[in-house]
Parts: sequence; C-alpha cells; structure tokens
Amino acid sequence: MGQRDILRFKDTISYQVFPVCSTRIYQQLEYTHRKEHIDRGGKIQVAMRVANAKSSATLRMYRAAPNVRAETSNASLRKKRTVECHQSSKQVQDLEKQLSLARQQLNQLHSVMKEASPTDTDNKHQLGHHLPDLSPSPPAKRRRISVSQDYSNVRRNFRIYARGLVKSPVSQSLTTGSSVSSVLPTSRPGLPDLPLRHVVDALVHHYYSSFQVAFPILDWSLFIQQYEEIYRDGSLRGAQRSWIAVFFAILACGSLHQRISQEGKGFLRISQDFMDPWTDNLSLDHVRSALLQSIFLDEINRKSAGWSSLGYAIRAAYDIGLYRETEAWPSAEREVRRRLWWSLYTCDRVMSLEFGRPGMIDDQNCDVGLPNFSGNKHEFGNSWSLRNTSSPPAPLLILVQVGRFISQVLKALRPSLIPTPTLNALDTELGACMSAFPMHHQISMTEYLDPSSLSPIVYLQSARIMLHRHNLSPTCTPEVRTAAIDSCVHTAKDTVKFVSRTMQEPPQSPSRAAATSDTWTARISGAASAFLCTHIWRCALFLCFRGEYSAALTCARVSAAIGSARPINNACGRHLDFFLQCLLTRLHRGQGTFLERDEEMVAYVSGDLQGNVDGAWIWQGGGDLQDQRDGLRSQGSNSTSESVTLSPIQDESKDWVGWDGIITMLQRLMHEQQQQQQQNRLLPGRQPLLQGEALYFGPQLGLSHPTVSPGGSHRISIANII
Repeated sequence: MGQRDILRFKDTISYQVFPVCSTRIYQQLEYTHRKEHIDRGGKIQVAMRVANAKSSATLRMYRAAPNVRAETSNASLRKKRTVECHQSSKQVQDLEKQLSLARQQLNQLHSVMKEASPTDTDNKHQLGHHLPDLSPSPPAKRRRISVSQDYSNVRRNFRIYARGLVKSPVSQSLTTGSSVSSVLPTSRPGLPDLPLRHVVDALVHHYYSSFQVAFPILDWSLFIQQYEEIYRDGSLRGAQRSWIAVFFAILACGSLHQRISQEGKGFLRISQDFMDPWTDNLSLDHVRSALLQSIFLDEINRKSAGWSSLGYAIRAAYDIGLYRETEAWPSAEREVRRRLWWSLYTCDRVMSLEFGRPGMIDDQNCDVGLPNFSGNKHEFGNSWSLRNTSSPPAPLLILVQVGRFISQVLKALRPSLIPTPTLNALDTELGACMSAFPMHHQISMTEYLDPSSLSPIVYLQSARIMLHRHNLSPTCTPEVRTAAIDSCVHTAKDTVKFVSRTMQEPPQSPSRAAATSDTWTARISGAASAFLCTHIWRCALFLCFRGEYSAALTCARVSAAIGSARPINNACGRHLDFFLQCLLTRLHRGQGTFLERDEEMVAYVSGDLQGNVDGAWIWQGGGDLQDQRDGLRSQGSNSTSESVTLSPIQDESKDWVGWDGIITMLQRLMHEQQQQQQQNRLLPGRQPLLQGEALYFGPQLGLSHPTVSPGGSHRISIANII
C-alpha cells in the first residue's frame, strides 16, 4: 500500500467512520455499565448480548473501512486532513483498547455462567428475560377410557354387592341436599362428664400401642400429666377446648380395638363439638384432633368424611407453618412439630392411594427435617424412647419412606396406560424400599411376625397391586392385561407369605405365657386396620381369578379372624362371595380358561378401581338417568344423614354366606383342583393344566343349574356346592 493510500485510509477513518463508530460504541458501553449491577439470576444473558453486539459492531466498522476508502477520491481534501491523521490513529488505539475491554467482560460473563448451576444454564426459559407464557391455555385433558360393551348389568351388581367398597361417581354427583344441622353452626356445648377411669385407662393404653407408636403426634409425657390432672380435679373445667377435642378423639381411636365402636362414635361427636370451626387461632391441638378424627372415620368406613377431616388437618398445619423448618422453636417443640407433620404426610399419602385421588401435600413445598428418635429423656420422657442407636428405625421413619414411594405411584397413575418402563422402574424402587426395612420385614424371613408391624408392608404391597391393576382397562391390549394380572397375583402371593408368619406362635415370654386368649386370631383382629382388610380382599380376588385357591384360603382365614371388628370387612366378604359365585358359574360352563377375555369378570376382579374417577370404566358409555336413580335407591335412602347421625352399619350378614361359607367354598375348590391334577398325572394322554389355569368342573362336582339372582347374574348357593 502506498503513502497516498495510507493517507486516504486514515482520512476516511477519521471523518467518516470513527466519529460514528465511537458514538455508537460509547453508547453501547454506557448501556453495559448501567447493567453491571443487575442480579446474577435472570440478567446475565442480557449483559452477554450487549457485549456481543458491541464487539460485532466494532468488527463491522473495521471491515467496512476498505470499502469507504474508495469513496474519498477528492485529492484536495486529502491534503487538508493530513494533519488530523495522527489524531485519528490515536482514536483507533482507544477503540482497540475498548474492544479488548469488551472482550474481557464477555469472557468474565462466560465464566460466571459456568459457575452457575446446570439448571440455570440449560433451562433458559427460567432466566429473567424469558417470561413464562401467560396466555390462557387449559391443561391437557386425560383421555377417557372408551368402552364398547354394555356394562349395565355390571353396574347394577356393583351397586348391590360392592356397596361399602365402591362409590360410583354418578351416585356421588346425583346426591343432593343435606341436613340443616350439618350446615348451620351448632351452639357452644357444655363440658361433658368424665368417663370412668378404668375405661379411659384401657382406651388410652390401646391408643398408645396402636397409634402413638406409629404416629407419635403427642408429647406423651405431657399428655399423661394433663390426663392425671383432670381426673385429680374430677372435671374438665380447667382444660382448653382444643385439648378436650384431642382427648376424646384419642378415646375414640382407642375404642377401635375394643370392639366398642358405638361408644367411639359418641367420643367422636364430643371431639367434633369442641372443634370450633369459626376459630381464627389454630394450634397443634387443632391439627391433632382433626387427624385423629380422620383416622377414626376411615376405620369405621366413613371414607368421604375421613378424607374431609384430613383436609382440614392439613390446611390447619399449613396455617401454623408446620411445613417449614425454623430455628425459632426450642428443640423439644421443633421435634413435636416434625413428628406431627410427617404423620400428616404419611396419612395423606396412604388415603390418597386408597381413594385413588391426588395427594394434598406437595413434596416441593416442605423442607421439614425427619424426626429424631434418639430417645432424649430430658426432652420427651421415657415414652418417646422408641428405639436406641442399635435398634431398627422407628415406625414413623419407615412409613415416611413408604409415603415417598407412594408419591411416585400416584404420579404414575395419572395416564390411562402405564408404560412398561415406568412399571419396571417403580418395581425396582419398591424392591429397594423393601430392602431398607428391618430384617424381620424381609420376605425371605420365616419366623413369627407381629401383626402390628404389618402396616408398612401392606402399604407397599397394596401400592404395587394398584399400580399394575391400573392396566386392566379395556383400552389395554390382552398382553398388557395378562402382565398386569401376573404382577398382581405375584404381589398377592408375597402378601400371603407375610400374613402366614403372623399366624405362627410367637416366641414365649412371661407376659404371653400368662395370657390364655393370646391366639393368632385375637392378635390379628386387635391389630387389623381398614386398609389391611381391603388389601387382603384385593389379594383374594386375584388369587381366585388365577385358581390359586390355597393362597386365597389363607386370605379368607385372616379376614374371618378380623370378622366384624372393621365394618368394611363385611363389605369385602359380600363382594368376594359374589365373585366366587360368578367364578363357579363360569367353571361349571367350562369357561375357566377364558376369564381374561371375559370383560365382566375383569371388571369384578378390578374391585374398588371402579370407584376411582380416573380409573373406572364401567360407568362410561351407558346407563340412563333411571339406571342411575335405581343405583341411588339400592344404596339406601338415608345416605345424606350418615354424616350427621353416624348410624351404625346395619347387619349385612344375611345377604351373603359369611366368611365360614367362603372358606368352605375355597376348600372345596382346592380339593377338586388337587384331585383333577392328580388325575392328569395318572392319564398319560391328557394335557396337564397350565400354571394358574382355572379348572373345568363337570357334573362330578354336583352343582345344580345355577339360579338367576334379581341382579341378573347367575348365583350358586353354598348348599349346592356342599
């Protein structure tokens, strides 16, 4: 390049490029400096874009300089601007320094982004300059299960034989009206009389052994102190109303294992009367009393009332801040709050699983630490020492882990079909959760198992059945249905292994040797819960469906031992009796090998899945208004007053054969199955039965032609079988 070209280039840069470029870059730098104090969370990329624009503009100016050189062809102007060339070169040096500074700032911003979390880097929509889409868009609707078969007869049978277990969504929406006393606030009740001391002592003892050990929501030493004070004074005059509500709720729950549920309902009514619904000063006692009321209502098969009471307890817990960990409370008070919160969490997860409804507690909204069961006697007294460092974990800690697994199951139950990878992943997680249990909870063990420790095992096993049972809908392929039934049967067999260990003789001890009535039936009946009853019933359905009569017989014996200790157990027996009658009818017709293609039998074996709004399919695609009203009449005309009067469950043992009859049927089926298997082994040309294949019963069973019930299904009486 010659001297003239150099002068022409410098003149061009001086008067046509750099004045404009300098102004633009200084404006960009000023804008960048104004952004230096923005927060690191959402404004980092804004500064990066400014720095990139600044460097790009400067580079464009350099590249445009040769093109501008051709525009300055006037030689006279070149001579006048020779003096100013040195000043222009100085400006070039300044701009180079600014460009270098901009690049340093850009590198610094990149290093800041590297130090940020991967979530902030990858998910750019979470940064500040990417605002969320606020346009109104409805959530994706869950695809309804399409059915082509007429389920009117199935619906009618469910309303008759599954009452107390399944509440159809149609009947719930058609039920209107309520008692005036359930809406208007009641007058402030007076103080009740104290029950007899020896009665209360027994109820408090049963409450502690059945509920306080698993859900330690009370500071037991403080409660016993207050309990002694009121009986020393002879009245409840000095007690707070919220504590009175807790006290009678404890008596109600304690009566569940004393077979005096009628007195328990009276205690519950007193507890509800002292729960002021208009109070604006909630406390821990309000949460405790509502939680205990929910447990009692669920155990006496008042599911909706128990669900509503649990919702009140959770809202009250949110109101007083139980879902947040804070250092403001003393260590003892903080530990009480932790135990109460995690007890609420576990009950919410278990009831949500049982009802097939979304949980009310979101895991992302709480940061409460786990309880500490180290047994600090100076804080909680001797009764809090549930374990020491060398003992197995406390029951609540085990239940919390189970509740977290149930949270994953509830998420998986949202779609109409659960894919196989999801099922496999959850089965693996369930196995890991079971392996973390104490040694006596492992399925490989064979020694005696206390029935009171069955709860976490039953929760997990029931979660697995409900998980795989979800794929029984008509939209699933036959292969998917078969795999779902296989998994449910496998889980039911595992449950039978655990339950069989509770039927053994416990290790001898001085206290047990003195008790003459300490039989396995008494132990199971005393420790049984409504959840255990329904889980045993689900297991029996799938075992009978696959012809596993020996394991189903064990389930029936456990249910017979529980008897009427839980009202829902009778409802389970009525439905199981009806299911066996339908099964015997098909076996008599030679249809035992086609049960999985029998839509009616698949609907019956699904059980209380048909009471789930999301998972049921028999209520869709049919049923006129008259059919729905008939269902309401079959469920009883006094359903609207149940929440007010809490009338006792009527004697329903007349419309089914009872547990003894079910045991007789299963024994007969098992005997005939063994005989036919023996005949198949003796006859070389006969094909052996497949694993789990139901039997074909010919005339040798001695079954008369089945009679037709008013509901439209074939029923075989127990007299015909015997």
